[in-house]
Amino acid sequence: MIKDKKPIDIIIPSSSLYSQYLIVLLISILENANEDDYLSFHIITEDISKVDKIKISLGCGKHKNYNIEYIYPDANIIKNIPFAKLHIQTNLCNYKLKLASLFPNISKAIVLETDMIVQSSLSELYNTDVVSKPFAAVIDPLSERVKQALNVKSIVHYCNTGVFVANLDLWRELDVEQKFEDTAITYKQKLEYPDQDIFNITFAKNIYYLDARWNIYVNYNQPNYNEYHINQLLLRNNGIIHYAARQKPWLKINTPYAEYFWYYARKSPYYEAMLMNLLQSKTIEVRNNIDKTQLSDALNYRKNILKYWRYKILSNITFGNAKKHYKDKRLKWKQKIKNAKKLRRGV
Repeated sequence: MIKDKKPIDIIIPSSSLYSQYLIVLLISILENANEDDYLSFHIITEDISKVDKIKISLGCGKHKNYNIEYIYPDANIIKNIPFAKLHIQTNLCNYKLKLASLFPNISKAIVLETDMIVQSSLSELYNTDVVSKPFAAVIDPLSERVKQALNVKSIVHYCNTGVFVANLDLWRELDVEQKFEDTAITYKQKLEYPDQDIFNITFAKNIYYLDARWNIYVNYNQPNYNEYHINQLLLRNNGIIHYAARQKPWLKINTPYAEYFWYYARKSPYYEAMLMNLLQSKTIEVRNNIDKTQLSDALNYRKNILKYWRYKILSNITFGNAKKHYKDKRLKWKQKIKNAKKLRRGV
């Protein structure tokens, strides 16, 4: 550990089923960390195995200045929290409501889910001044729709809890875990996303709203949250890309911004297994409708862009046969980029 360096505490609920995507998330965090960042990962799980842990260590092995601990909580601590009504959400997320007691020695933490990648150092997010607020998160693109469904007038803006900063010292001071349970009982019949709904109802007007780049929700078929809006967030100072809901790049190759995920997935010991799962997935008709060359182009999107620009520059500064050679190469890689874009958009 870096001497006298306060760690950035990062809490992530995950299961054995999601361990391969957890590795991709961890790699993206470590690759974008500042040299003086020290990252302390706390994985909440019920079933991550010794084999999973070995693969996670292998995936993160070349990086320094981090440690990983695994927490196996007693499931009884969330027995009063309703299970998610939607099958796409794991009930592991309910442990987020017990962070103050699960981590009694942590004052503040970043909390993440596994279906995302990080594109910049988390130090800026961690240093968000939440001293007077118990909770900091990004407003959900579905905010108005969910507010209407919950019909809780005290909620100013409904936030997505895939990413948040928790002021755990203040949670303990305010006894928020008891407040969470009270909310769960009162609103039991209304909770679609139990942990997220409970956070929003309990904190309501006491939330610090983070910049949208810290939770870039890639499902852009939402009002006021289109492809242009997301591109602007990515072009600014990249933060966190969240493959929310059913938009998972390891299930559907035409998931928006899948190339960012596969850039880090390629560095994972699960890379080949994820590719095989993708090719065999019934959620995309790969074998019947998608050319495997196109699939390769999509997975190598960033690399192909770099090659295209290399050959474009070379074709402009050379002459004769060399110029023709580089021009042909440029056109070849331009077509690869077009193929990848078409496939990503489901064309």
